[in-house]
Amino acid sequence: MKISDLKNITSKWQVEIDVGADIIEFTGVFNILDDASLESVKDDDIRFISAVLIGWEGIEDENGEPLAFSSDNLRFLSGNPIVRSSIINAYYSCLGDGVLKNLKRQHTES
Repeated sequence: MKISDLKNITSKWQVEIDVGADIIEFTGVFNILDDASLESVKDDDIRFISAVLIGWEGIEDENGEPLAFSSDNLRFLSGNPIVRSSIINAYYSCLGDGVLKNLKRQHTES
């Protein structure tokens, strides 16, 4: 492994949105942040999501067509608190259980 392999790590992970009677799912493409980058966005959920979610699969528009990943569409989705918390939870889950508890604590303590 080269040290450069640790830059620009991405991971696809299932985002599950619990809307009561149903669970809506899509696949998020996540940018895995280094500690300094995480520290700079962890206090603002919208900035956090904009930094970590860099793509998606499985989201459709009202006509059933794939919804393009864009800053406007990301802003629209992250404006919903249920979707927002689901994206944040999926990011931490994709990091693995070993760091999940510590990172969640860091994100919510501030």
